[in-house]
Amino acid sequence: MLLVVHLLSPFVSSGVAIAAWTSAVFWFYTAILGDPDGKDKHNDGKDTVLAVRMWWEKWLLRAAR
Repeated sequence: MLLVVHLLSPFVSSGVAIAAWTSAVFWFYTAILGDPDGKDKHNDGKDTVLAVRMWWEKWLLRAAR
């Protein structure tokens, strides 16, 4: 699995970079727009960026198994 992760990471990282930029734009958009009704207390954009980061971390930790 270590070999697979090391060989595929350059290709997967380009997809992760696109997902990170898309989620960063979404985060910026939600920061400007905000929550229209004011009942939601968490930031959806931040959650999206952290989800992409967590997915990338899981991908890299596959090599440690």
